[in-house]
Parts: sequence; C-alpha cells; structure tokens
Amino acid sequence: MKINVVASAEEPFYIQNNALGYKMTLQMSLFISNGIETYFTIDKFFEKLQPASEEQKILWETNRKKAYQNSFRSFLVSLSHNNVQEACFVIFKTNHLNRKFIANNNTIGKEIAYQNISKCDLEDIFFYDETNEEYVLHSDKPLMIFLTDIPDYQNIYLDYPYKYATVVLPNSSMSFTKNGWILKPNRVSLHDYWGNEGFSVLLPDDYGTESE
Repeated sequence: MKINVVASAEEPFYIQNNALGYKMTLQMSLFISNGIETYFTIDKFFEKLQPASEEQKILWETNRKKAYQNSFRSFLVSLSHNNVQEACFVIFKTNHLNRKFIANNNTIGKEIAYQNISKCDLEDIFFYDETNEEYVLHSDKPLMIFLTDIPDYQNIYLDYPYKYATVVLPNSSMSFTKNGWILKPNRVSLHDYWGNEGFSVLLPDDYGTESE
C-alpha cells in the first residue's frame, strides 16, 4: 500500500546551494510523494552567490555544466538542435516502466528480439510544430534514454552499461522551446536517473542561454 505525503507552503522558502553557487527562493503550491514517485508545482527564483575565490568560481562553473549536461533539459535542447547522438543520448521505446524484475545478464539485443524494446529514430518521436512555433516530443510508450557518457557498473543490460532515464508522457506528447523550456507543465513523468533529479541539481531556466 502506497502512502502519499502531501505538503504545501503559503510562504516562500529558501535553499542555498553551495555546490552550484545559487540561492533559490521557492514558492511551493503542492507537493505529493509516495517515496517512489514525486509530483510538485513550484515557482523558483535564483540569485547567484558571490564566489569567495577564483577557485570557487571555477568549481561552481564546472558543477553547473555537469548538472546541465546530464539533465532532462539538456536532452530536450539536444532534440531541438538535432544533435542527440553528439550529446551522448540513445533513445528506445519500451513496454516496461518498472524494470526491477528483469533478469540479470540481459541485453538490449535480447529485448529488441523479444519486441520489448525498439530503437527510435528522431522522426518517430519528435517534430517541430511550425504553426505554434514549438517542438513536440511524443510517444504512446515510455521512452528509455541511455546517457552513454555515464557508466553504470550495476547495469541490467550487458551491452548498454550506462545510466538511463525513463520518460512517460501521460497525454502522449509534450511541447517545449528550443532552449528546453517545457511549455505545458505536468505533461511528463520522469523516472530512474532523471526521476532522482532534485533541488541539488536545479538550475535557472535561462542557464546555457546567458553568459555565465
């Protein structure tokens, strides 16, 4: 039996991230979590901290780039720029959402042969909507995205020893901008690697489009 923890806050609260060099002001209207899946509606504002030294400035810049490089937003940007492969993402459609009970010594090749997984071409899941001037990610099945620049030594697939994330689109599609900003929130559910993304790697929406 899953028990939901539900919270809200009338007043904003603050988080200082000393690893990325930001002070965040958060206004949370709703938070629901059962320990496995988390949903929240939140407005966020960022203020850059002043580094105490040049070394700290360089460290913050390095940590920000690392947090962005492997993020869901970075994946969306790679779609809009048509450089998914260069950004080290490999995309599959899958029939599985919960992968805990998949046997050891499995391979993506076997999963493809059993028709549990299929590799995606971009035109199968992504297009540019010229009428609304927005990008659209769409799929009627969960998308399994491997981050091939992050090794996973406890992987469940021998031929893909990388971290992976699972993206579920409850309404079969979601729209976003060229800079990876989701235009219609609450139309995407993130699991596995991106499902563990939290406040510790949160970046401003304009990160990557401004001069850092």
